[in-house]
Amino acid sequence: MKKHIYYAIFHVLTVLSSIIFVTTTVGFNLPLMLILSGVGTLIFMFCTKKELPIVCSISGSYTAGIIAVSSTYGAEYAVGGTLIAGLIYIVVGLLIKKYPSILNLFPKYILSVAVLLISLNLLPIGVNVASTQPVTALVTLIAVLITSMIPKVKTYSFPIALAVGTLFHALTVGLTPSAMATELVLTFPKFNLYSFTLIGSVAFCILFEALGDCRLMADSVGKELKPHRVILGNGLATFVGSLFGGAPLTSYTESVAYVRDTKHFSPVSIVISAILLIVLGFIPQLTMLISYIPTACFGALLIYLFSMVMINTVNTLDFANERQIKVGIIAIAFFFIGPVAIPSISPIALGILTATVANKVLK
Repeated sequence: MKKHIYYAIFHVLTVLSSIIFVTTTVGFNLPLMLILSGVGTLIFMFCTKKELPIVCSISGSYTAGIIAVSSTYGAEYAVGGTLIAGLIYIVVGLLIKKYPSILNLFPKYILSVAVLLISLNLLPIGVNVASTQPVTALVTLIAVLITSMIPKVKTYSFPIALAVGTLFHALTVGLTPSAMATELVLTFPKFNLYSFTLIGSVAFCILFEALGDCRLMADSVGKELKPHRVILGNGLATFVGSLFGGAPLTSYTESVAYVRDTKHFSPVSIVISAILLIVLGFIPQLTMLISYIPTACFGALLIYLFSMVMINTVNTLDFANERQIKVGIIAIAFFFIGPVAIPSISPIALGILTATVANKVLK
C-alpha cells in the first residue's frame, strides 16, 4: 500500500500544476475543480472498469470558449455549456457502443496524430509555468533528466527533481507561496445558444483527444481500448461536475505520461490520487503547503513529460507509409494555422478533423 500511496502523491503533484494553471486562466474555483477532478477520476475509473489508470481533470482545450462565454454572459453560462458538452459525450459514447463501425473513420495512427497535437498544444503550458523562474526550472529539468537515467533512482526521479529545484530556489531566491483561491464556491448552470456554440458543440471534436490519450495508455497496459467506455467516462465526469460549477473534464495527458514513465499501472494508485485531490479541495491548508513548491519546478516536469509523449508518439508512426506522413503534416499545419484563421475552434479539433478528411482523400 505504501508504494501505491507514494505514486499517488507524486501523480497528484504532476497534474496539479496544469489543474491550477487552466483553472485560474478560465476563472473557475480552484478548490471546486480539485474536488471535481477527484470525483471525475473515480467516475472515469468506474466507466472503464479500472482498466485505464488515468487521472481526469479540467480540459485546456475549452479555454477560449469558456473565457469568451464567461466574460460576455457570466460563469454560470460557461458551466451550462459544460453540461451540454458532457451530454454530447454521453450520447456519442452510447452511439459508438451501438454502432462501433463509426470509429472506422479514425484508424489507430490518426489517434497517434491526435496525441501529438495534444502534446504540441500543452507544451507551451509547461514553458509558461517554467518561465516564471527559468533558472529554477532549468535546474529541476536537469535533475529529472539525470535521475531518470540512473536505474537505481529512476523510480524517484520526480520527487528528487522537485526537491532539488525547491532547495535551489530556497537558497537563491527564497520560498513564497503561490497565490491560490482557498474558498469553495459553487456555480449552477444556465443556458443560451452562445454557450452551446462555443463550448457544447466543440465536444464533438475534442472527444477524440481523449481517445488518443487512452489509446496510448491502453497500448501501455496491454488492454483493448473500449472507446465508448472512455467517452462515457469523460461525459459522465463532465456532466456531474457541471451540476456544481465545474469545467469540462478529460483524461489528462500529464497523467498518461507520468504512468508511462514510472510504469506503475495500478488502478489503486489512481483511486488514491482521486481521494487526495478531493481532500486538497476541502483542506486548503494542504494546497497552501504545496504552493511553497516553486511553480517553475512543476513547469519543468511538464516540459519533460510532454516532450517524452511527443517523442514516443512520433516513434509509433510508420515513416515508410507516405499517406501517414502526409496526413500528419496536414494535421500539424492546420493545428498552427487554425488559431489564426478560426480562433473560436480548438486547434487540436481542427487538426484531427483535417487529418480524418485527408486520411479518406489520400489513397
